[in-house]
Amino acid sequence: MDGLATLRSPRARLLLGLTAAVALAILLDHAAQLQALLLPLQRLTASATFAIVSLTGLEISLDGILLSHPDGFRIAISYGCTPVVPAIFIVSLLTVGLHLTLRERLAGLAIGITLITLLNLFRVAGLYYIGVATPHAFAIAHEWLGEAVIVVGTAAVVAYWVRVAASEPLAANST
Repeated sequence: MDGLATLRSPRARLLLGLTAAVALAILLDHAAQLQALLLPLQRLTASATFAIVSLTGLEISLDGILLSHPDGFRIAISYGCTPVVPAIFIVSLLTVGLHLTLRERLAGLAIGITLITLLNLFRVAGLYYIGVATPHAFAIAHEWLGEAVIVVGTAAVVAYWVRVAASEPLAANST
């Protein structure tokens, strides 16, 4: 099997997609200049979380990327509180890691990123509620439960599209 044929194998493409996603996530984590570009997304995440929490009747105030409760609990929305890292995995795996048609890729990106964004907003709103109701539980909820929700959600989106890619052979003229 030559090198090009090896790269076309499903396992190699999946490994390449995962490698690209991890590399991009590490680069983002270590590049303050790139993180600064995400400030508008942090503000959008904070504003959307503010709207969700406000609908519940729980008191909340918004100042840029800072969400606060009158009792003193505050949470700052960092780039890690946005759906960027899960979106990197979804984009990398659906565009590089899986052999999908262009239509499937576009649908996967639109649906996957939308679902992860919504899940993330409810995750942040839930963490705000936990921080207000039981501040001592916030750290563990944030570091373990919140992360697990996003990891499982991202894995579910990718697993669905892995299944799509495995179930239908591509037409000879598809991209």
